[in-house]
Amino acid sequence: MELAPTRLLVMPSGSPAGAEPGTPLTYEEARTLEPVRVDDLLRVHPDAENVALLDAYVSRGLGLVPIRRRSLQPARSSEDFPARVLLELTSLCSLTCTMCPRNVLRRPMTHMPTDVALRCIDELDEHGIDGLWLYNIGESMLHPDFAAILAHVATKRNLGSVWLSTNGQRLEEEHVDLILSPPLTFLNFSLNAMNAETYRKVSPDGDYGVLLENLARLVARKRELGREGSPPWLRIQMIDQPAVGPGELDRFLAEYAGRGDILSVNLLEAFSQDVAENVEYATARDRSESKRCNRLVRGDAFIFSDGEVGFCDTDFNHDASLGNVCEAGIAALWSGETRRRYLQLNEEGRLNDIPMCSRCMDWDL
Repeated sequence: MELAPTRLLVMPSGSPAGAEPGTPLTYEEARTLEPVRVDDLLRVHPDAENVALLDAYVSRGLGLVPIRRRSLQPARSSEDFPARVLLELTSLCSLTCTMCPRNVLRRPMTHMPTDVALRCIDELDEHGIDGLWLYNIGESMLHPDFAAILAHVATKRNLGSVWLSTNGQRLEEEHVDLILSPPLTFLNFSLNAMNAETYRKVSPDGDYGVLLENLARLVARKRELGREGSPPWLRIQMIDQPAVGPGELDRFLAEYAGRGDILSVNLLEAFSQDVAENVEYATARDRSESKRCNRLVRGDAFIFSDGEVGFCDTDFNHDASLGNVCEAGIAALWSGETRRRYLQLNEEGRLNDIPMCSRCMDWDL
């Protein structure tokens, strides 16, 4: 679930939708509200029902409202080429968070070779995609050529929205201005706790004080650069998980509504039950009985740091790899027989024929 301050939402007339955050929302209340549809520039979809919904929220004094991001343009077909791509620049990280699948990674922990990353970016731009995530599992800014890779992305015009995520622990001075500038559209900051005790449970080797200092530095620097109300949107994230104490998510919405451009509360994923820490909580989530995978048809591709290509973030060990970009192009791998077989099984409601999918609890996300 994502929420945004109404002051940042742009009405079809071009004017902002509301003022500063007003009546605070609780997490449970936010989950019951219909989200306002916006695009990645936080422009409100112009249909009358959607505009009326936002007007009603503003009239109630809500300064923070749930949003659902959808492009104002038709989505690209993902039949012959992925619509969205997660390019894992590295699988190395400075933290060992309890809910992260890196804890059970069976593939190499490595940086993607820079020439492979640049070649992938070139092919993605040539075909055109709706979005590029410069991360998957790992802290991308640890890559020794991160700045050069980001500069290469900045020369492209056909990659859609560009994302970066950070755990906020090692935010080097030279990186701050870099990640608050184009080509990034979204900068995801993993907060994950509202106090040091919870943070120790979630990220035992992290420093909560450093996390807060770096977040404050990002917020202040974005203001200094005059980029308030414009991309890159600072998206501050929590996860609804057992370690998060009572009231922490409510405090998160209340305290960070004026600091982040977007607040996100993610649901805990079980990753085909391979991350034991997450299974019990994920089991309790309401989901449809019909097992047809939303992720499979969404057209996402995952290019892992060792070059293997997958199509599901549950498959973080790339057991269902389509092949390797060091040996073939993305387009050739995407249109191959492996992915087509999975699509057919999904259409027939037979995903349980596949061992990895039979264990999956996240097909509804």
